[in-house]
Amino acid sequence: MPTKAPAASEYLEELRAAVHAMTRERFEARYPWCFLGVMPPGTDMTIQYTTRSARVDFDAPIKGTPLVDLIPMTKTSAYSGPTSLVVGRSRACDLWLNDASVSKTHARFTLVKQRPVALTDLGSRNKTHLNGEPLTPQIAVDVRMGDDILFGSVPVRLLEARDLHALL
Repeated sequence: MPTKAPAASEYLEELRAAVHAMTRERFEARYPWCFLGVMPPGTDMTIQYTTRSARVDFDAPIKGTPLVDLIPMTKTSAYSGPTSLVVGRSRACDLWLNDASVSKTHARFTLVKQRPVALTDLGSRNKTHLNGEPLTPQIAVDVRMGDDILFGSVPVRLLEARDLHALL
């Protein structure tokens, strides 16, 4: 029987407790991947990543942070080479963003060693923006930690463990 996935606030509280219990170096070693921080877009939506899903309340961001959810950017438990993570409104996507402004298959992150190195808009209707600039469909662009991304009207930010440690 599947266990109930933790709510976004429970997951962030767990990470916040880890931040207070560990040095930055230990935190980075424990969480070697990066995170996709979902910011409040002003609408209600559901966010799901693999087996973890949560109803997100944008009127009540997680206390003490500008984040409403945090998704670990890990595709598999054992790295076996470059892979990708597809973002979209379809439940078949790796990262499901249930928001009307997000296309069924909106964009794709290319991951190398669990780090996103490129982002490609997959021909979405409402575009993918990187640091305020719209992406040309089907053309991969380099992404860096701290970049601001907009999938339709859903804003997200790429965070490394050290940035998350400082934020929390």
